[in-house]
Amino acid sequence: MSQANTTTKTKTLIFGGLVLAIVLSALALFQQNATGKKIDRLAEIAEQQSKMLNSNTSQADIEQMMAAQIAAFEREKQLRQYKSVSPAYSNAQERLESEDLIYGNPDAEFSVIEFSDFDCPYCKSYHETPKKVVDQAGGDVNWVWKHFPVHPSARSLHEATSCIAKVAGNKEFWTASQLVFDNGGSNGIKPGELADLMPIDRKAFDACMASGEMKSKVEEDYKFGQQAGVSGTPASSVIHHKTGEVYTLSGAVPEGQLQAAITQLRKKAAAAESVEGDNIEEVALTQ
Repeated sequence: MSQANTTTKTKTLIFGGLVLAIVLSALALFQQNATGKKIDRLAEIAEQQSKMLNSNTSQADIEQMMAAQIAAFEREKQLRQYKSVSPAYSNAQERLESEDLIYGNPDAEFSVIEFSDFDCPYCKSYHETPKKVVDQAGGDVNWVWKHFPVHPSARSLHEATSCIAKVAGNKEFWTASQLVFDNGGSNGIKPGELADLMPIDRKAFDACMASGEMKSKVEEDYKFGQQAGVSGTPASSVIHHKTGEVYTLSGAVPEGQLQAAITQLRKKAAAAESVEGDNIEEVALTQ
């Protein structure tokens, strides 16, 4: 075979690879919102690859570029689930001064403290309930997560989500927790696979997991739950921070029951304030 034919064949193979890369890039882009930017980006990719094909760039460089395009497409696929979940947790602050995991206003009047287990099916069904309550509360209620892995199989995922909170912030914890439930807990996803779905510093995450530092955080939450009388999941405690009153709920209670607990604590506080006001008025009249 002549050198010209060999060169032509090589160019053809490279061109085919570039076309494949363009197609993969297009697929990734078409998964995003349908805007003019999508078309512009696709045209940009095609132009870049066409210039490279017609230049004196080596085959190795072209293959490297193709590999980068394919890797970018695969990464886009990995992040697709994250991007579909993350906006739902916009009420979570990016980072908090404390190490608490809080969804909603950190200074809310009421807190729903939930003890949860990633391998508990009832926890999965309940996960949306406190979120709805917080989203409808206008800043009056927040949701505090406590790790309570009754199933030992879930512990590594509890540690993983805490590592994600450490390296990427409070908001990313809430997205990660939803991704764990969506993927079936430890039966469907492992810590490393969870990290792959997140736009986080993977080296920092791996270092956190390797250090085992979050084992103590998970164990601390677990012991706190035991001291509070928690024996199963999900379990919730509604706290009124103004009065210190607590209302305890067991199981995957419906949203209405959780709302009723908050209402009861609010009414109890109002009644106490009314009695206190009457007593003050009575004292004033007797003086």
